[in-house]
Amino acid sequence: MNHFLQTPYVPHLLPAAASPNYSIWIVVVVVLIALALFVILRIVRKPAPASNSGAASDAAIARAILDSLGGASNIASVDHCITRLRLTIHDPQRIDEKQLKTVDCAGIIRPSKTDIQVVIGKKVAQIAEEFEKLLR
Repeated sequence: MNHFLQTPYVPHLLPAAASPNYSIWIVVVVVLIALALFVILRIVRKPAPASNSGAASDAAIARAILDSLGGASNIASVDHCITRLRLTIHDPQRIDEKQLKTVDCAGIIRPSKTDIQVVIGKKVAQIAEEFEKLLR
């Protein structure tokens, strides 16, 4: 028996460790702990509920952005990158920034007087597609 098992408390706390086949018990305990952690994390980390109106909400966001920017007649060009909807506008006075900030976006960037970038996130491609449909 090794020195660890000769301590007075180990045979009472973990009787299986005193047996010659204690390595099997260690494997069993590790597997049980891993299974318990999996179950606990599965319960705690429930996936976010999927939006049942994904396309409708993208269209609603695109409509809200368009209305905030002064309507279709105020848009000169539309483009997007990975996270931003990039727009060139005709009249900067027609932009309602307060309303635009209430739209589901992460922020607004004004690189120049007639350019505006609406930071949307990963779903910018879908919103840009809906935005371009509204401009047609």
